[in-house]
Amino acid sequence: MTSYAGKVAVSYEFVPMRDGIEIAAKVTRPNADGPFPVVMEYNPYRRLSKALPDYRDEYPPLVPFLAEHGYAIVQFDVRGTGNSSGASQHIYSEEEQRDAYEMVAWCASRPWSTGRVGMFGKSYGAVVQWQVAVQAPPALKAIIVRSANDDVYTEWTYPGGCLRPYMLDTYSPLMNAYNFAPPDPDLVGDRWREIWQQRLDGSRPWGLGYMENPLQGPYWQSRSLSADYDRVRCAVFVVAGWSDCYPTALLRAFSKLKVPKRALVGPWGHWYAEEKCAVPGPRIDGRLEYLKWFDHWLKEIDNGVMDEPPVTIFTKTYQAPAARMDIEEPGFWRSHSEWPIARTKYRSLYFLDGQSLGTGPAEGVSCYDEYRYNPAVGVTSGPDLVGDRWREIWQQRLDG
Repeated sequence: MTSYAGKVAVSYEFVPMRDGIEIAAKVTRPNADGPFPVVMEYNPYRRLSKALPDYRDEYPPLVPFLAEHGYAIVQFDVRGTGNSSGASQHIYSEEEQRDAYEMVAWCASRPWSTGRVGMFGKSYGAVVQWQVAVQAPPALKAIIVRSANDDVYTEWTYPGGCLRPYMLDTYSPLMNAYNFAPPDPDLVGDRWREIWQQRLDGSRPWGLGYMENPLQGPYWQSRSLSADYDRVRCAVFVVAGWSDCYPTALLRAFSKLKVPKRALVGPWGHWYAEEKCAVPGPRIDGRLEYLKWFDHWLKEIDNGVMDEPPVTIFTKTYQAPAARMDIEEPGFWRSHSEWPIARTKYRSLYFLDGQSLGTGPAEGVSCYDEYRYNPAVGVTSGPDLVGDRWREIWQQRLDG
């Protein structure tokens, strides 16, 4: 395999869409003629703006790694955000989804491209992969979905049918600040005023869309994989974390997809497994797993990835309660040939005297309540969206 370590070039391009809007894209690729397979990633979080104090040219960690292993990576800003022109009125809008379809075709048509395209991304950048995959662009061969829901309504905005407070007290104002801010003059040049005016005139707060659509219906289904899992045609690698905000949604998606697929679930929160902040541990270098997936589907290398067990899961073991849990959780990795696991056995347990459990009710008890165990519930413990509440063991009487 040719190594391009230290031979990576970064450039910025503005890609015209069907209506004249230009999508701002960063291209990271080997500093060579190619051609190379292309991997695409996008979100509305202004990650391409060098003016931001936390701008990192190498983020996510997979970007330089893939470039050094013979891939071109195209990252772009959603229309009406970052350095792209136009306006954005709704999260995951139809226009945004169509743009992504066109960007796949653009990636495949570049002179430095082999015509085979993949996608990767986390959170927003993961959910949008479903929205692209269900459109089945011909050049899209494989995706890696890290931390995503499969139903935007039930898993993101309205869990249990109630609007998540986070959507209005945190996410919506954050996106207002992002979406109505000017682009980076160092990247867009003298057009920065014009682009800024477009979003000031045409954008609207995303939170209005949340409140205008309080029920499950076409608005949310048009953004969700769950409307029809069979629409996906490309190979899918899902990566989840038990301490993440979507601990089981990707396993549900995995169980319903009818394409070549793989699943990896670790103990982590809302981070890539190779990041230093990927807690709780143990961390792994996920880049090696991603490279193996893309090498098979984008470079057509017979590397045995499809001969491996398709499901790999970190199984936690007992850890004594403490004021602050250890950063690395005890447990072990286990591989499975399917999900749900065919050999799974469910059993009912009963509360007995002496704070113990038994396989049958206590003697003389003929009436009792039933509760289906859900380890993810509770207001004083468990994972939150992107923080590290998994480490905190607070007074839990409220959960009793």
